[in-house]
Amino acid sequence: MDKTVLLPIFISAALIFTRGYAWAFCAFYIPLMVMVPTYLQYDGPGIPPITFYLAAFIPFLFQKEIVKSVLDDFHWLDLFVYLWTFCVALSELFNESLASSRQMVFLDAFYQIGPYHAMKYLALRAKVGDKVVMKYVGVMVFVAIISLYEFRMGQNPFMRVRDFWPVYDTGMGGVFVYPRWGFFRIQGPFVHSIICALAYTMMWPMAMWAAQSGVYNSKAKGWFYVFWCWWGLMMTMSRGPMIGGYLAAGLYIMGQSKLRIQLFAVAVFLGALLSIPAAFKISEYMSLTRETAKSESQETVIYRKDLIFNYVEKIQERPWLGYGFLNLPQVGDQKSIDNAYLLIGLNWGVGPIIAILCMGLGSIISLAKLGFSSRVHEKPRKLAWALVGGIAGTHFTIATVYHAFPTNTMYFMWIGWSAALLIGNKRGQLHKDVYEAEIRPVVDDAENETDQSESQPALPAKPQSGEMVIL
Repeated sequence: MDKTVLLPIFISAALIFTRGYAWAFCAFYIPLMVMVPTYLQYDGPGIPPITFYLAAFIPFLFQKEIVKSVLDDFHWLDLFVYLWTFCVALSELFNESLASSRQMVFLDAFYQIGPYHAMKYLALRAKVGDKVVMKYVGVMVFVAIISLYEFRMGQNPFMRVRDFWPVYDTGMGGVFVYPRWGFFRIQGPFVHSIICALAYTMMWPMAMWAAQSGVYNSKAKGWFYVFWCWWGLMMTMSRGPMIGGYLAAGLYIMGQSKLRIQLFAVAVFLGALLSIPAAFKISEYMSLTRETAKSESQETVIYRKDLIFNYVEKIQERPWLGYGFLNLPQVGDQKSIDNAYLLIGLNWGVGPIIAILCMGLGSIISLAKLGFSSRVHEKPRKLAWALVGGIAGTHFTIATVYHAFPTNTMYFMWIGWSAALLIGNKRGQLHKDVYEAEIRPVVDDAENETDQSESQPALPAKPQSGEMVIL
């Protein structure tokens, strides 16, 4: 039964060759990534555990579209994507073995580097960014509606597959449903409620962008989807990701507004004003211990405070290479490291932390600059703010929880999307006069071009430099 994980390899290949790269990615790869739990794996001899959506991506990696993204559409963000994998592989080589290092490179190629380049190609050359959003949002809305039962009854329909899965490890995530505030925290097809919440944090601003930008035929339908992305986040009842989600949505709402400069100025002022009582509250928490905590929320905050103090010392002992994926140290009873930055540092050292921070902060700053530009067309300008919100919300959230599949793949896709926007802006493809021109995607088949030219009226001339206009 577990060998069925390998079936998506052949399905993806067939769809790519019959329907095209972009169609197969949107119609097959994205739903598989979200809908099929990653704790269903095939663990064959000599290879790392393979999930359904990793298997599905294998044919996507070995296509000319990836080569175009790597060679023709280079961006400085590419360097930090590669730096991440280099640091991880080097750490595993010194802490574990050559085999472990190879396995990490294999996983990164299909979980992170490949999806990064695929998304860059789809946004920049295939121009199907709106279809990617529609598919992601649609699938996440479906998960939210299905999860209403879990929210009320405490039974996850997505878990039923484990009853007949032959090698399911009951010690892994995805087994337990956690009650909170009189209901049950949904996790849907994800390994934990916090990963489900992080997925909604990334999708909520994208859903708002789609609703505002005319991606759907009906605005009511678009805002219906926005509601379900918000409600899906609420049903996870995960405090850290919920704050990250509101941060993501807030950044998008302020950025897309015509009064964005004033709104950001007010936000900075209020942040400075509230930092004073916040500092007193933090100092109060710093003096508490888990034994003197008076509530669950206080105990959670204190646990995370202790995590930082205890494990930063461990990182300082081996800052450059970490301890390796399978050799994590443990301090006291703190087995759960609810901070992705700490976990990355312990695993592989500060190199990957630097890489992910440069990817995130670099994207946020560059996209914000694009978002403030009056020369850029409204639709990609608003998209830049949706990406800023999703990336910033992710970086805040993973400071309070760990980061796992498939949301880390989604994160690298968002970074690839950011690179595509920045490349398009540099080539002048986002300027209002160019963007508004009705320009078709580049078609390699000359016969198809001839057929289309006979059936369609003449189109405006394509710009000579950078012939594609991205979403």
